[in-house]
Amino acid sequence: MISILIGTKGQLIKTSPMLIEMERRGIPYEFVLLGQHGDIIRSLIQLFDLREPDMAAGGREDVTGMASGIRWSVASSRRLLSSIGVLGGDTFLVHGDPLSALQGALLAKLSGRKLVHLEAGLRSGTLREPFPEESVRISVDAMSDFLIAPTREAVGNLSGSGGRVLLSEGNTGYDSVQLAVRNGFPEGGDPYVVATLHRFENIMVPWRLKRSIEAILLAAGKHRVVFPLHPSTKRRIRGGLLSRLQAEENVDISPLRRDYFSFINLIRGAEYVITDGGGLQEETYYLGVPCLLLRGVTERPEGLGSTCVVSRNRMAVIREFLDSYGDFRAEPARLSKSPSALAVDVLREEGLLEP
Repeated sequence: MISILIGTKGQLIKTSPMLIEMERRGIPYEFVLLGQHGDIIRSLIQLFDLREPDMAAGGREDVTGMASGIRWSVASSRRLLSSIGVLGGDTFLVHGDPLSALQGALLAKLSGRKLVHLEAGLRSGTLREPFPEESVRISVDAMSDFLIAPTREAVGNLSGSGGRVLLSEGNTGYDSVQLAVRNGFPEGGDPYVVATLHRFENIMVPWRLKRSIEAILLAAGKHRVVFPLHPSTKRRIRGGLLSRLQAEENVDISPLRRDYFSFINLIRGAEYVITDGGGLQEETYYLGVPCLLLRGVTERPEGLGSTCVVSRNRMAVIREFLDSYGDFRAEPARLSKSPSALAVDVLREEGLLEP
């Protein structure tokens, strides 16, 4: 049996279609929560109509900074190590690049299990961005026995790796977006823009934070900007930056209270999106929505050359996108087969799933 270890909101969103596919086929699996994100994971389990976890190693606190991250890591690692014999799978699957993926990988190695890395092989080319995710990806890929890569480029990045490289022909996040689209409608009303900001390398570097806020304020000169504020970002926006945002009537600062399906349909109806999130870069590509990515580089190919412009931290690029964002609208992406179904197929072909 395979044990699927999930720690964060993003991991659960991208893994849920695979769990649904396994349930549909009657394939047994063990569902383990590592708890890097707490309460929000519980709401997503209900949203995706997943079964209850077989084991929960984390608490209910969402990790939003260094202090809470240390508390989560110590508490969940202690619980996992004390109950490692209870886990029934001889194979562990971890997803992506959060710290919980590294934790799950280390647990697999310590307990002598085989390790599968879903969404393997992504590379930005620099350890500084995204931080610490690029280091996590490289480390988990190096420990993995099986690496499920979403693109042929990712397969190329894994040449020389010790594990067996498998291709799923697309990211499982595509399936999550399709579920959201089928379960909602784009928001109407006056034109609006959606902005998100949470990357460590942006919010912790003052000039990059200032430039990101300036991009949002420029957008607010023409459109209402819906700006759901991450807790970690809220702690960093202070003084003059906060005053400028609060003084701009076209900036709607709101807490993160939308569920995933509602948020995707908010994005679906937007004129464009300003973000520093790689996941949102992918989602805007699947929806055909223009995206300004506030980064120097990205590890993800989705949307590059079509819906997505990488700012490279330059105001000239930001201004050019804001003046011509309509040029980056496209038809929603259409894949011929579900990446989640393909991932299940390759795992069965390798004998990692019970018939």
